[in-house]
Amino acid sequence: MTGDYDGAIADGSELIRLAPKEAESYFMRGLASHLKGASKAGMADVESALQVKNWHPGALKLKEEIVAGRAA
Repeated sequence: MTGDYDGAIADGSELIRLAPKEAESYFMRGLASHLKGASKAGMADVESALQVKNWHPGALKLKEEIVAGRAA
């Protein structure tokens, strides 16, 4: 993912508003936040994604990356 992180975050927020039970929306917004350098916000979205779908592979991997302090 490269480019407009703020736009991706805004799009993710709108998707979450429209469909709050979709883990992918939280994951994508969390990924954009993390790549922007806002890992705390990214982790919050990862946790939300995992609450909706506790085995979401992307969210599990991103959580591992954030905890390890690595870029995605």
